[in-house]
Amino acid sequence: ERISNDPESNFIRCLYQSSDGILWCGTNRGLFFRKDPAETWRRADELAGRAVYSIAQDSGGRLVAGTSNGLYSGLKLDTGWMFARVENGVTEAADNVAPDDVRSESVPQQNERTGNGKIDNVRAVCIFNGTVIAGSYGQGLEHVKESSLEQFWPTDPNETAGRDVVSLYAQGNSRLWIGTARSGVYYMEGGDIRQEASLAGLAGSAVWSISGDDKGGIWFATAHG
Repeated sequence: ERISNDPESNFIRCLYQSSDGILWCGTNRGLFFRKDPAETWRRADELAGRAVYSIAQDSGGRLVAGTSNGLYSGLKLDTGWMFARVENGVTEAADNVAPDDVRSESVPQQNERTGNGKIDNVRAVCIFNGTVIAGSYGQGLEHVKESSLEQFWPTDPNETAGRDVVSLYAQGNSRLWIGTARSGVYYMEGGDIRQEASLAGLAGSAVWSISGDDKGGIWFATAHG
């Protein structure tokens, strides 16, 4: 099955079903959606041409999409879904783009800069304890507010370890797992963020995805398997 005639639009990054039954498909060239399998995939015009890495929905029904051009927020109106870019409120962050050795092949290179000149590249979004959290490459973790982003980790502006976030997974309301491109795996619990010693072997390997099963197991998809 093809999403569109553009080959890059058939490079699938993520899938997500919203509360209204719509299936969302993030690709290397935008966000597509449909409700019925018999329908043709339609494009969310506001995200056209952007690599869409991750999608989540908060308790109020708002969709958030992490893209190569920052974070987008979507609201369902009478006329359909409407998306707008969430401005980045970070004042200090590493000024870099994901280098070739931690990028998957064919990732578009149209990263957008924030008002302070920093690269805004949101690789992961998730809901943890009722709060939307974004993981940005080059900035770390950010709280998603009504219309802005607030960076909260790492707290030291000179610290580079942990800023290369590429995946997030909420294990219930107790623990948030954080996968990075080079620094291994971290987790947030009780407000503290630390590395998991038993996973030290993952340092240096990009942790692209984290998921859990119904038995409490945690799975990590890395550059090495």
